[in-house]
Amino acid sequence: MRKKTNIASKNGFRRDDPTLRAVEEMELYRAAHPGSPAAVRQPRLFIRGQLWIALLGPSVEEGIVGIGPTIEAA
Repeated sequence: MRKKTNIASKNGFRRDDPTLRAVEEMELYRAAHPGSPAAVRQPRLFIRGQLWIALLGPSVEEGIVGIGPTIEAA
């Protein structure tokens, strides 16, 4: 029997996905700072290569996108 790898966590990310840790850190930050822009606007985070992408809105076409080498820069 093969052992399952890359099992998705409860939020849909693979356990070895670098975005998973960032999302978890973002959730902790939002809980600690409920009035902050990150908590109010709740951007979605993605990583592509060495760039972080923060998306506010339903899509790139309809929302606001920030791109940078760190989450804070994005």
